[in-house]
Amino acid sequence: MLIEKLNYLKNYTGEKMKTFKTASLSGNPINDLFKFLKSKLFPVSLKYFILMILFLSLSNISFSNIHSTQSFTGATFPPTGWTSVHVSGLLGAGTWERATSSYLTAPGCAQSDGTLLGDNWLITSQYTPVSGDSLIFYVSSNYVISALGRLEVKVSTTGTAVGNFLDFVLPLNITLGLLTPNVYYRRAVSLEDYIGTPIYIGFRHIEVAGLFGAVRLDGISYKNDNNPSVLDLTVLMEGHAFFRDRDTVNVDIRSSSSPYQVIESNKVYRDTLGKKTINWFFADDAERYYIVVDHRNSLNTWSRSGGEMLPASVTSYDFTTGLNKAFGNNMKLVNTKATFMTGDINDDEFVDLSDLAAIDNDAFNFVMGTYVITDLNWEEFVDLSDLALCDNNVFIFAMEVQP
Repeated sequence: MLIEKLNYLKNYTGEKMKTFKTASLSGNPINDLFKFLKSKLFPVSLKYFILMILFLSLSNISFSNIHSTQSFTGATFPPTGWTSVHVSGLLGAGTWERATSSYLTAPGCAQSDGTLLGDNWLITSQYTPVSGDSLIFYVSSNYVISALGRLEVKVSTTGTAVGNFLDFVLPLNITLGLLTPNVYYRRAVSLEDYIGTPIYIGFRHIEVAGLFGAVRLDGISYKNDNNPSVLDLTVLMEGHAFFRDRDTVNVDIRSSSSPYQVIESNKVYRDTLGKKTINWFFADDAERYYIVVDHRNSLNTWSRSGGEMLPASVTSYDFTTGLNKAFGNNMKLVNTKATFMTGDINDDEFVDLSDLAAIDNDAFNFVMGTYVITDLNWEEFVDLSDLALCDNNVFIFAMEVQP
């Protein structure tokens, strides 16, 4: 739009534009724009008009980090530029094909039906990674638990012949029999080793023995991590007196769909107000995630039902503003702040008599220190106040609440 308007101005036959055109225009639209705005030959109203066009043009630009997504929505298979190769197999060909059922995103997915001693490849079109790029894909299967079939994900820098795929992009193969049947799992891996090098990704479905099944792929994309999703997180623990203490927590983002797999994890050190800014590099702009916080002697706490969007920008999530910020309202109000319930010493998802016994033993032995797990209120010694905090949560059968 901007270039079109500047070209229009270049060809304008008015006397003022002729003067400006002769003296100033370089052929570079951006340079010409600034020269035009500085010129005294034109009224301010016209300059405002051009700036408005520029603003409207920029407002339509998308800053999503996801690009080159393949969800097999088109009827053509393999997709344009992709290759499907059947190497071997008994009792049927078992080639990769487009399926219109059991997909992650409608209306289709890629599927390789299992066959005895099968070896089938689905190869992407050529792609050149830039700094910060990762490969992201979703995989599902209908294998039984004892099956030995696997999915290999490999890289070629020389061509699409299967013999060219020498590098494993995943350090471990995906053993399909270990996946929950018919559930999609997200996988993400950095492509930093191939920056500036044209590559092909090969998805190899290979059977070792009998008990074979189908494997499915969907949502294959490249995501650039130079603009991460930024989470401003606030969490407080029930037992920390006056909320003055810093502490370490483990924070996961999990898929909002069963089985709620972990997408990415961070171990962070909160400030005295319970705040921490966290960068997430594998969050998909279009997906929702549960934020799960694990503290050493508190119940693991999940964010509210439905999950949160984590776009490539800054998102704030403050657990302390209300009990409803936790899944199942599983927090306690202390000094008007929603806090994580304390006392899960052994991290078994319950506050029970075993936790109470551990605190009682340390209180009896006058245990002291700056980082004692049974010191629930961080007074640097274990005593009856810690015992009381735990006992209250034992009485209400406090436990971790998950989707």
